[in-house]
Amino acid sequence: LRTRTYKVGIGSPVEYWFNSKLKDWALDTLKDNQLKNEAELTLKKDGKWSSLLVRDLWQSINVDLIK
Repeated sequence: LRTRTYKVGIGSPVEYWFNSKLKDWALDTLKDNQLKNEAELTLKKDGKWSSLLVRDLWQSINVDLIK
């Protein structure tokens, strides 16, 4: 592993978490009102967030947490 040139990171199942146990936490933690409104509308329509929306939510939450 140490000498391998192709290194692959280990991804977190953020999409699964946000579409199940961490859905309420994500909405409570999110400070970007436009993104929060989009997330709430999507939940009312589909009940689940797309992987692209989850990525945006995750990035926004992380930026807010380090401020």
